[in-house]
Amino acid sequence: MGAFFLQLKNECSDKIKIAEEVFNKKGLVLNKKIEHQDFALLVYYKKYFKNENIFESDNGGFIAATGTLIYNGHKEKEALKDLFNDFSLEKPFFEGNLHGNFSFIIYKDTELYFMQDGLGYYPAYCNNEMSMVSSSFLAVTKCADKNEISVQELYEYVLNGQYISCQTLIKNIEFTDHKVIWKLYPNKKQIARMPSRKYNIGASCSENLEESKVILNEVFSSIVKAFGKDITSALSGGYDTRMILSIFRYLCVTPELYVYGKSSSTDVKIAMAIAEGEKLKLDHIDKSKLSTRKTPEEYNEFLKDQFYLYDGSGAPGVFDEGTDMITRKMRILKDNTSLLHINGAGGEIYREIWSVWNKKLSMNDLIKIRFDLFDFSMCGEKFDKNKYFFDLKEKMKEIIGIERDHLTRLELEKIFPLVRNRFAVINCSINNQFSYSLLPYMEKNIVDQSYTIPVKFKEHGYFQNELMKFYDPAISKYPSQYGVNFYDKVSMGKKLADNFRKLVPIALIPFLKNRKRKLVLPYYMEKHYLNEIFRASEFTLKEYFDFKMFNDKDMLSRALTTEILLRDIF
Repeated sequence: MGAFFLQLKNECSDKIKIAEEVFNKKGLVLNKKIEHQDFALLVYYKKYFKNENIFESDNGGFIAATGTLIYNGHKEKEALKDLFNDFSLEKPFFEGNLHGNFSFIIYKDTELYFMQDGLGYYPAYCNNEMSMVSSSFLAVTKCADKNEISVQELYEYVLNGQYISCQTLIKNIEFTDHKVIWKLYPNKKQIARMPSRKYNIGASCSENLEESKVILNEVFSSIVKAFGKDITSALSGGYDTRMILSIFRYLCVTPELYVYGKSSSTDVKIAMAIAEGEKLKLDHIDKSKLSTRKTPEEYNEFLKDQFYLYDGSGAPGVFDEGTDMITRKMRILKDNTSLLHINGAGGEIYREIWSVWNKKLSMNDLIKIRFDLFDFSMCGEKFDKNKYFFDLKEKMKEIIGIERDHLTRLELEKIFPLVRNRFAVINCSINNQFSYSLLPYMEKNIVDQSYTIPVKFKEHGYFQNELMKFYDPAISKYPSQYGVNFYDKVSMGKKLADNFRKLVPIALIPFLKNRKRKLVLPYYMEKHYLNEIFRASEFTLKEYFDFKMFNDKDMLSRALTTEILLRDIF
């Protein structure tokens, strides 16, 4: 489905009406409204087509899915019917046949359950009482009785574009816990999910490669079985989109391909060289040619639509020139066919991406690498850097399940999918409003197996190179943005360059990152444009941020987006 909203009846009845108004402003069409004496459920189609996202049994039971759910290699009603019949807490083996980024609500044998994909990359939101659950952060926020700021999470979102834990920037609103199955009715209960597969820790490189191939084949084969050739994917100069293409080609499917950027960009040049050499169709999209300047009044109307479609947040906020929404639609609709959009975020699990030596790492050093911006002058009088860093550390320690102040190398590998890559979570939710969208690298089985691959095999891209060479040696031979191809033996030059980055003192990394931050204010963030939106009044967030000191466009966009949310401007 495009969206859902579930309300348990201990909530006031007007909550459903508020939620309906939110989805109406998103432009989503209601598929089904289920009214039970103790709960109510809204189920919406995806924005650009009417997908079969609900199955109802003969005895009053039902299952409704949102996001992209694949079960037994099927999607939509066929998948939902099978999942409804197989769903059982006594025999939870149905989990092994689930793939995708999704959540589903099932009412069976007079009991109501809620469940998500294994890593929660398709997010859902709830109030603290779990009496409202929705795929829409904005719907839950609008329905909340009051919206108090949670200061730590406000800074997490604005400074990083993501949250580190389940808490959002609104105190009473959280991400639902994907690690459990929720029983919501007739009584609330958290139920443990099926344990992860066991993998061979300490296996050789060849053994790890074979294990990776088995799991990748399982996941990608289920995608092909469910969607056939109706798939679209980016192609760039890096590893991850090329490996996605190589796996699909191995399975005899070539996705609809696109690349973003100017003709002079490295990504475009490499993607076009691959397309020309392999006789592939490639859509080159230069976003700068799609942009048209809007008046302040026009931009205000555009921003209202974008605010709802981006669900009141968005990883970069909702302020842009308008091309992002245009290209989202372009890449999922082809000849009146709705395509499954494949997102390559997360393929770094097969590489060493932290640029640190293969040994334990202190939590303080991780903070410097990932979260220390060096310059926090944009943060207002409420900001306490020491507390902010301390809370970040405590959250990550809880996620990993440790109490000490250092990470083993295996634990550092877990930080990537469980923390760093979760900026993709909100984007996955936005994409799934429009059409089907997946982050296949973030399947739990794929991620769990990646932890067992020793880092020495991931160094210099070796492990991912070997995977790509197996799936499609032809396209692995083309150059990359790293100045090497993915087929030949890793050169001494690349090894030296990679190791040189590890020689940079961690204490210097925040300073070096800050040198790159130069804000060129886009026209739609100029004073007269913002005055049209905020009516020249003081910012609610003035205690938390100095808006004149932002040196990053996305940070400023997220701060302004939050201002719109808290003031309920739209």
